[in-house]
Amino acid sequence: MSKCQTCEYYRYSAGVSRSISEKLGKQFPTSPTNYCDYANISWPRNSAKVIKPRGTKCDYKLKYMRCDACGKVLRKGSDAWMILTSKSYICNGCGGRKEETN
Repeated sequence: MSKCQTCEYYRYSAGVSRSISEKLGKQFPTSPTNYCDYANISWPRNSAKVIKPRGTKCDYKLKYMRCDACGKVLRKGSDAWMILTSKSYICNGCGGRKEETN
C-alpha cells in the first residue's frame, strides 16, 4: 500500500452518478478519485495502489488509526489489510473493520 493512504491529508471518493449528484445538489466525482488536501490536488484512482502524480508537493503526516476490535495502532500501510481512507480500513492483525462514519 502507498503511504498516501495512511496520511492525514489523503481522502478518497468512490464516485457517484450524475443523477445522484443532481438530487443531492452537490458536485461529486463520477469515478473513483483520490485527493491530497496538502497539495490541493485530485487524481483518478485506477488501482488499489495509490500513486500520487509526479512533482506533487508532500508533507506526509501519519494519521492516527486504531483498530476498534484489537486496539492495535496502525503505524504503516502493512499494519492494515486494506485501507480506503484513514477512517476506513481492515486491520491486518485481527481482521477487524473500521468504517468511516460522518
